[in-house]
Amino acid sequence: MKIAGRSERPRPPRRVARARHSGLSLIEVLTASVVLAVGASGLGILQAAALRDNREALQRTEALVLAADMLDRVRANPAGGYRSGFGEGPAAALACVVRDCGPQELASFDLATWKCRLGTWTAAPACGALRDGGALLPAGQQGLPDGDGAISIDANGQVQVTVAWQRGLGLRREVAVASRIR
Repeated sequence: MKIAGRSERPRPPRRVARARHSGLSLIEVLTASVVLAVGASGLGILQAAALRDNREALQRTEALVLAADMLDRVRANPAGGYRSGFGEGPAAALACVVRDCGPQELASFDLATWKCRLGTWTAAPACGALRDGGALLPAGQQGLPDGDGAISIDANGQVQVTVAWQRGLGLRREVAVASRIR
């Protein structure tokens, strides 16, 4: 069929373009990489925070155990005259492990071993002598970081045992236990 002035030529059939995806585009790959990197860094931060919190919980538990141990020693020997302040190092003490001691000697021994276990005084000569005598664990048991303690007894027989130590960045932590001995 002829249309005015044109010759009819058969037209090729139209091809319908199909969208075929044979892979991922660069933008998709970059987006997935960013999401993965953010997730991995978040997990790393959470892991570091968990380790820090576990270390702090361990230190707090150790401080409570040391304070409760000393409180029990004071209650077991009320005539010992236990008194000690922060910054007072362990005095040379008799080894009450191998011989009988009186109340004051036992109190001096208990205070020295306690101060040596706290952390600040582990390198003191009195601690070395107690370690050599078998009253303390071998060196390497460092105690709390910059750990120290104090014991106070008031006129009414109220005993307070306080243990303090340094947490990172110069933050000081303290725990205290109290009881009445009279």
